[in-house]
Amino acid sequence: MKKFLLFTLMLLAFNFVGAQTIGIVGPAANGWPDNSNPEPDIMLTDNGDGTHSIEGLTLTTGSAKFRTDKDWNNPNYGGDTFPTGTITSSNIPV
Repeated sequence: MKKFLLFTLMLLAFNFVGAQTIGIVGPAANGWPDNSNPEPDIMLTDNGDGTHSIEGLTLTTGSAKFRTDKDWNNPNYGGDTFPTGTITSSNIPV
């Protein structure tokens, strides 16, 4: 029984640690990351069904991208890899 409980707890912990966050970043949002603003990402809400959302966000004219876990080494979405919309270069025009 103890082994089963330990296994179950480890499985739950792995799933919790493996959760990803998605944010919007770029001049149209809150700027690109730099030394003075290392994490400008505006975070979306994970809806728990594979989608993310945000309410009441106002973007300005410029460009933006979606990125995972506030890290360029993880998947980021814009340009030719963004699922829909009109895309130029590697960013999403706003």
